[in-house]
Order: sequence, then structure tokens, then C-alpha cells
Amino acid sequence: MTRVSLLTFVLFSAAVPVLVPSPVVRAGNSPVEPSRRDRIAQANEVPQAVTATPKDRLQLLPGFRAELLYSVPLGEQGSRVSTTIDPRGRLIASDQYGKLYRITPPPIGSRERIVVEELDVEIGMAHGLLCAFDCLYVMVNESDEVDTGLYRVRDTDGDDDFDSIELLWAIPGGGGEHGLHAVIPGPDGASLYLCCGNNTNLSDRPGPAKPNTSYRRLHCR
Repeated sequence: MTRVSLLTFVLFSAAVPVLVPSPVVRAGNSPVEPSRRDRIAQANEVPQAVTATPKDRLQLLPGFRAELLYSVPLGEQGSRVSTTIDPRGRLIASDQYGKLYRITPPPIGSRERIVVEELDVEIGMAHGLLCAFDCLYVMVNESDEVDTGLYRVRDTDGDDDFDSIELLWAIPGGGGEHGLHAVIPGPDGASLYLCCGNNTNLSDRPGPAKPNTSYRRLHCR
């Protein structure tokens, strides 16, 4: 069994608001936080980026070398907000307001091209991803169609395509930069920790911790 814990914290640092629209000003000049649907609509209107940060602008420690493998087309594939490494050494990344992508980097020093695939699975908008225990754990943060929270995604028939989506823990209050975020493997090798911002509400999922605390633990079966 895998234990999952929820750690809620107040996020003080300000993220760069690249894809998050400014608050809408209504009567009385009172700023109102835009809805998830408004944020998604605006993200889909963002023009395509020309290129990623040039490698010569990166500050590296001695002995390290950087290669620019891929510039994400912002208008088509959105903004990457989370990544994880699968058991085959490939990256799985999520668009903040869209799909999941699988990225196969070429061997170091080779002339092969990087391979980027949009995954044919009905889940995304994840601010947290983790491959662990033969599953992909997905923290859905932005969605009007499904519950925000922790999902387990699996390949049940061994064909290298995900075909099973299971909601493990519905966590209300997601959205924006202060919502549901990272999935972190626990030090015991059998548990997961969930990092959530101060917009996240504690759920009523049963567990040994007392209600209305900021730290919850449960068993996933």
C-alpha cells in the first residue's frame, strides 16, 4: 500500500504571471480573481514563443554544458509547469491549461532529434507529476470538467499507453499559482507527500490525522 500525505502551506513568493490574466476590476474598483475558464481561454490566445532561453545566457557550474533540445510552441502546447521522469528515462510534462506530453531526449552528443508526443489520455492541467510505484501520479490544478486533486494513471495492458485514470483524492480549491502542486516521494519509499498552496481547502478524506489540520495521511488501495 502507498500512503499519501497532504501538506498545505502558505505560498509567499510571487510567480511570474506569464499565463495568468490580471484581476478583473468591477464596480467599486474591487479586483476579482478571474475564473478557471477565463484563465484557460486567455492561455489559448497566447502567441507562439519564438525560442527558449538561449543556452549562452544560462549560468552553469564549471564542467557543465547545456544543450537547447526543444523550444515549446507556446500557442500550440502551452506553458510547461510540471515534469517527471518515467521508468524508461523519458520526460512527462504538463501544459498548465492543457494536455500531457511525453518527451524522449536524444542520447548526449548524438545528432538524433528529440521526440515530443501528446499523450492520448484524458487528463492534464497538472501542476504536479510523479512516476512512482509503476504509476503516474497527477495533481490536476486547473479544470472545470473534472475534480481537482490527485489522480493515478496507469498502463494496464503493457502497450506503453496510459489507459486507466483513477481519482485518489479530490482536493477542492485548486487553480492559479496558489493551488495544487507537487507530488513528492516519501523517505520511506512507500508514501507520497502533496504540496498545496494557500488557495487549497483541506478535504474530508478519512485518515488517521485529526480533522481541520494542515497535515493529512491516507492509504491508497
